[in-house]
Amino acid sequence: MIRLLLLLLLMSLAPPAFAQQPHCQLPERLSTPAPCPDRGRGDGDTAARGQPGDFDFYVLALSWSPAYCDQVRDRGSADLQCRRNHFGFVVHGLWPQYGPGRGSTWPQFCTPTAPVAENTLRRALCLMPSERLVQCQWAKHGTCSDQATPDAYLDKIQRLMAGLTLPDFGKGGSRTVADIAEAFVTANTARGLTPAHLRLDLGRDGRLEEVRICYEKKLNQFQACGETVGGFDPADRRTSGRRVLIRAVTPS
Repeated sequence: MIRLLLLLLLMSLAPPAFAQQPHCQLPERLSTPAPCPDRGRGDGDTAARGQPGDFDFYVLALSWSPAYCDQVRDRGSADLQCRRNHFGFVVHGLWPQYGPGRGSTWPQFCTPTAPVAENTLRRALCLMPSERLVQCQWAKHGTCSDQATPDAYLDKIQRLMAGLTLPDFGKGGSRTVADIAEAFVTANTARGLTPAHLRLDLGRDGRLEEVRICYEKKLNQFQACGETVGGFDPADRRTSGRRVLIRAVTPS
């Protein structure tokens, strides 16, 4: 009885586990934590700009994993995502975003940061299945958020994912931009999701690569993405009928 009580106490004190993908398999050992190699290199996508907490809303970016695994040249370098596991949607990142009138960029690499610790990486990898991805999303976007630590930033991602119902596109096929948005809206109608809260990112061959969902800054509700978020707008009649190829999830 005493052992049971001690076990329950330890479980209550342990950090919350991340929402797990079905049948997610992690390696026994991770590589030594290293910082994101892209920080502050040159201009554009690697330049540091902005201040922590100075942004207008968030974008939760969900990548369609089969599309990534189709394109990656060295599948061994993506062992966790493309060999050990067969994911559908995975988290690309949670991005602080500027609103209209603040230019077409976004804050990034706002402050220098130490590598994300191994225990935090392990908690995150079934949602964000790459050590480098976790390191770089924290360094590039997390340091510009209103979250003080990698754990706090990743906990926000976990909470958002727990509050979403993701449609099942595992069999692949062809749908329109509007069809994909409608599947998300139908699955999350009770939460107030509408097409205005969504953007779709497609590859050059028309394949689905990413679904972006916009949230107000406090992350308590969705908000319209507006013109500063890239991707196809499902509410735009000029592009809503565009055909989208969805790669199937490879069975385990």
